[in-house]
Amino acid sequence: MGRASVGFRIVALSCLIGAQAWAEEGPIAKALQGALGGDAAKPAPAAEAPAPAPTSRQAIESRRADVDARVKDLRAEIAAAPTGGPPAATQRRAAEILDHIALTLGQSLAALDQIDEHRRRKAEPAAANGAGESPSFLVLERMRDELDGRAQGAAIARDGVAAAQAALDRAKSRFEDRERARRKAREDFETAADPAAKGAAQEALRIARLESEAADEERILRELELRGRQLDQQSYDQRTATLKAQVAQAAAGAVFTRQDLDQQLAAVDKREFDLQRNLNSAKLDLDAAERRFGDAQRRLDRAPEATPALVEEVAALRLARDVTQRRIELLGQELQRLSVVKSYWDRRFRVFSKRATGTELRAWERDVAEEIDALTRASRLHEARLGELRGELANLDARRAEAGDPKLRNWIDRHKAEVQGLVGLLGANARDLDSTRRLATKLQGEIRDQIAAKPVLDRVRDVLDRARELGRYELVVIDDHPITAGKTVVALVLLTLGVRFSRRLSRLLARHVYPRIGASEGTAVALETLTFYAFIATSALAALNLVHIPLTIFTFLGGALAIGVGFGSQNLLNNFISGLILLTEQPIRVGDMVEVDGTFGRIERVGARSTQVRTFTSVDILVPNSAFLEKNVVNWTLTDDRVRVFVSVGVAYGSPTREVAKLLRKAADDHGKILKVPEPIVVFRDFGDSALIFEIHFWIRMRRPMDARTVESDMRFQIDNLFRDAGVTIAFPQRDVHFHPTRPLDVRVIAPGAEAAVPEDKPRLP
Repeated sequence: MGRASVGFRIVALSCLIGAQAWAEEGPIAKALQGALGGDAAKPAPAAEAPAPAPTSRQAIESRRADVDARVKDLRAEIAAAPTGGPPAATQRRAAEILDHIALTLGQSLAALDQIDEHRRRKAEPAAANGAGESPSFLVLERMRDELDGRAQGAAIARDGVAAAQAALDRAKSRFEDRERARRKAREDFETAADPAAKGAAQEALRIARLESEAADEERILRELELRGRQLDQQSYDQRTATLKAQVAQAAAGAVFTRQDLDQQLAAVDKREFDLQRNLNSAKLDLDAAERRFGDAQRRLDRAPEATPALVEEVAALRLARDVTQRRIELLGQELQRLSVVKSYWDRRFRVFSKRATGTELRAWERDVAEEIDALTRASRLHEARLGELRGELANLDARRAEAGDPKLRNWIDRHKAEVQGLVGLLGANARDLDSTRRLATKLQGEIRDQIAAKPVLDRVRDVLDRARELGRYELVVIDDHPITAGKTVVALVLLTLGVRFSRRLSRLLARHVYPRIGASEGTAVALETLTFYAFIATSALAALNLVHIPLTIFTFLGGALAIGVGFGSQNLLNNFISGLILLTEQPIRVGDMVEVDGTFGRIERVGARSTQVRTFTSVDILVPNSAFLEKNVVNWTLTDDRVRVFVSVGVAYGSPTREVAKLLRKAADDHGKILKVPEPIVVFRDFGDSALIFEIHFWIRMRRPMDARTVESDMRFQIDNLFRDAGVTIAFPQRDVHFHPTRPLDVRVIAPGAEAAVPEDKPRLP
């Protein structure tokens, strides 16, 4: 077919499209087929039965057959058309899109096959697992392993559904984009004016329609894939639920016999024997690898020039030695884990048969949790190391491709083989780690189920056992004597009870015993405090002895205590020791009237750190004990409560002094609170500026802070009454003012409201 024929067809199709305005939205294949094959004007078929759904097998197979035919015709047109022109390029692009559509349709048919398979599997009845009424624990173990696999498969299926949904969303978005591009291309074609622009727009419209069709087929494919994933998930969920019910039923009647345990332990022993044999063989291989590496290293050292092949040989042999060492290390680790596996199986047997105590269960739970963490960390390290080795393998492949020497390539292959062997070792060890971790996880779950299933009484016992276990926790060890948490708590409880008992007993002695033996109030209080401290010390020593805490603990703590006392407790210790001295020597006692540092009051209590003093205004002041030893203290009632006070009074000059003295003595004799012995004394003390000063001194018993002031006030009232009756005048201050001016005073009488001028040379009176 010539170029003129192709151009004629394009122009003819442009006219046809312009006449029909491209109103129909039928399949793109027909439009392209009409454009390229000349049959676009075929009449539409007669009305038939409803077309099948686009996602049905019949519809997909029909579209695929149609696409295959279109591809065949289009390739024939491409083969007949001259190359290089725009129409040929458009045809090639159209062929590529049609090939992609055909591939997508094939994938859709495969997705339908998967959907049918999922439906068939979903409809199949669940297979029996061989669990009878009382299945063996090993059968239950296999069922649980299968359930774990099903659960992992269900999780993968859920992830697949999420991924398929995301892919469908992206396909829908791409289809919408292609549809917008198709509508835009159609609009450009309809609005094109000149024939050249209309022809280019026509080609763009063809491609846009094909791309929209391809996007639509991809959307259908993603819908089918999502449907298949959903059926797969439903199948997994259904089978997992069925198997879970079977496992629960089997677990209710499963029996873990000693024979089952022996069977598992025998399998572990066999594995241990094989590993030990492999370990011995690896040790022999290590000796040979050491010799080969040593020989190669010596050849490299003696060689005048290090060739790449010799260097690679040394590196390969060194790696062979390292791999053998790593193999020995991994075998040793696996042997150690086998002992742990044995203990896990033994514990599972005891847990399943309910022979483990609550304390053992909790201890095992802690151990298993720690072991799971350790196994998880080891698995992560293995994964990281495997990643490094895979990178090294890629590097070796690149080096081998660049190597030209056959001998060098041979040693690179040896090097690569050793790395692959190490990868295999790490992979096998990783699988063993995973197997041990899964066994530990099973034991952990069984322990937790056993703890949760215990009755209330057993849980109470477990709590008590846990408390006893916590009480045995060693806080510190002194002279090979453990100081446990339980001993510390018991000692604190005993010490608290001892403090309460000491306080009650010391108060009882102070109230009922000390007064009967003649102790005063202050002495009784001092004895009460000292007795209290003595009882506390005795209680502390008894508590330490009862819980077997050695007294050497104070030696152990002596250094820290000395530092604390030296830097932070000087004042506290000073006041405490001062309190002991006050209680022992009793320079002040409860009830004494004291004056310290300008404060006058009554002693209410002598404590370990401070002394409580109540002033005349009923204000309680806490005075540090050291103040009573370091400062001048006036104790008005140290030896007894008799205090000498005095009242002074001044009488006018000319008063009868003897009569005044008699009146003062009479006032003292008439007062009931003034002691007769010693007798009151009247003293004519001084000739004052305005009065004759008399004083009367007398003794009283001062039991309360206001006693002295009350008696003094009474005496002043009595003296005033007696002096009034006797006509004696109590003097008051008098002053004589003598005025000696240097010049005569100017005295004038001024009328009210008038103001006279005062000469400047005359003084103004104030």
